Amino acid sequence: MKRGRLLGIVMAGGVAATVLVIATPTHAGPGCGTPFNGFDVGSELRSAARTVETAEGVRTLRVRLVNGRVFDESRAVITDGYRPGDLVWVERSYDSRRTWTRCGPFSASSSNEQDNIGAWMRACASTKEDGVADGFCTRWYFDHD
Repeated sequence: MKRGRLLGIVMAGGVAATVLVIATPTHAGPGCGTPFNGFDVGSELRSAARTVETAEGVRTLRVRLVNGRVFDESRAVITDGYRPGDLVWVERSYDSRRTWTRCGPFSASSSNEQDNIGAWMRACASTKEDGVADGFCTRWYFDHD
């Protein structure tokens, strides 16, 4: 009886932990790139800005799609207007932008890096208050080499 009860408690704890991880908005999931390590030479490919009104007042948020030229990886970076809690993510498409996957959002000024060879990439951002649904993105970029 004790063994069965212990097994039930362990399984319930595992399910609860899984639900908590899935519900966390900054969890990017497996296969969602790698944290930026600073070992690549980056070049800005696209940029977008939006002026937003928040509880702290009006500010301009700028997101950039940065491409690592050595390792062929792209990441989203909020370069202007970042406040703790703002969200940033990368969207990647392999079918000419008909469908895409989102890596993020990350509650940080930079997203994970994503492989970009043969993919359409764009960087997106949002304020903490607006969330992903009201985010904005750069134009798409296709990395063919």
